[in-house]
Amino acid sequence: MYIENTIVVLGDWETIWALSSDIEKWPERLPHYRKVIIQSVSPGGRVRHAYMSCWRDILPVSWHTVQRLDYSATPAEARVLYNHVKGVTRGMEVIWRFEHLDEGVYRITISHDWSPKWPLVGGIASRLISQLIVHNIADKTLARVRVLAAQEPALVK
Repeated sequence: MYIENTIVVLGDWETIWALSSDIEKWPERLPHYRKVIIQSVSPGGRVRHAYMSCWRDILPVSWHTVQRLDYSATPAEARVLYNHVKGVTRGMEVIWRFEHLDEGVYRITISHDWSPKWPLVGGIASRLISQLIVHNIADKTLARVRVLAAQEPALVK
């Protein structure tokens, strides 16, 4: 199942990058995130293994992921990539993409691609989980990034 969430954000590029990639701070910045525990970091900090948990309304959701940061001063070349390695969404690939639209205006797109290898119910389960849970959480994440990016950059440092 492939789904995308997109939002237009006002702010400066460095703040948007920090809000999008600094998952350690998500529980304090994003009210629906309960916990992010960084389990290991590669030399240079570009690859992190993490346990993440959040709320889909009243439903607690958690997964283990590998995050890879591909920073660029040119937003169109920057990526935040995730591979869910443990949990119900194991095998899900997530990509954050950025597009500079105008001075201080950026489009952020989060794509989720997942085809669980479950016999008989994999297709149905991936559609339900992707549409009812993943899409909702990504919408909340992007909405909060938009609010925080519009504030003074010093507030998110």
